[in-house]
Amino acid sequence: MTSHEKNFDYLVGQVTLAYKQFLLFKELRKPSNRKLLNSHGYFFKVILPTLSISFLSNLSKILEAPHGFDETVSIFTITKQRFVDQEEIISKIKKLRNKVLAHNDMKTLQDLDKFMRELQLKNENIEDLFIQIIDYLNEQRVHFGLSGEFAYFKDQLPEYAKRSVDDLLKVIPKAL
Repeated sequence: MTSHEKNFDYLVGQVTLAYKQFLLFKELRKPSNRKLLNSHGYFFKVILPTLSISFLSNLSKILEAPHGFDETVSIFTITKQRFVDQEEIISKIKKLRNKVLAHNDMKTLQDLDKFMRELQLKNENIEDLFIQIIDYLNEQRVHFGLSGEFAYFKDQLPEYAKRSVDDLLKVIPKAL
């Protein structure tokens, strides 16, 4: 496997991980789970932000453009692809990453609720971006020595995440 193929394989792994984190976050946040999440608040007040921070920072890295001579592993550096029709959502993700996740911007953190309302970062938009990335990488896989198709992720992973969360939520009340 060439280094270019290894980079592509790593990128696919990062997209897969971030998408799984997003799907778990989305499932846990469903209104039908609210009562249980509230009854085990301490646990979920750690888990939900952790999942959110992780998938947003990973998504930001996946979409990052190179900086000078930097050898960043991202969609752009490996395939030169830009998702022009998704620039608005990508810009919001990068703004969140820069202000909150990477730099602890004091003014933003002092009124984080206001910042998040103004940002209007919606799960539907994030999921659409993930689907577009998965579809694109699936199209490109043959150019990087990957023969297996992974577009099924967008069909099977949401159902797997739902079952996993359902199973977890059945066990938690008994365990605590």
